Amino acid sequence: MVAAYGTDALRIAERLGEDLGHGLHEGELRWMMTHEWARTAEDVLWRRSKLGLAFSADDTAGLAARMSTLRDQAGELAAAG
Repeated sequence: MVAAYGTDALRIAERLGEDLGHGLHEGELRWMMTHEWARTAEDVLWRRSKLGLAFSADDTAGLAARMSTLRDQAGELAAAG
């Protein structure tokens, strides 16, 4: 994680959250979505990492669903804020 995120790795590691498979954790996914502008599962799996080599089609669909849920939650927080 340090190789990928440098000094930000500690901030990500503090809130890893659920293991989404193949070493990808929710905290890292949130970071990619908010700080690296990852918008799709394919963006996370191929452009932000090389996890596409490990994720199956079902894994990728699950990741896309999780990303949709996280976007919805962020929208709800922004609306309530």
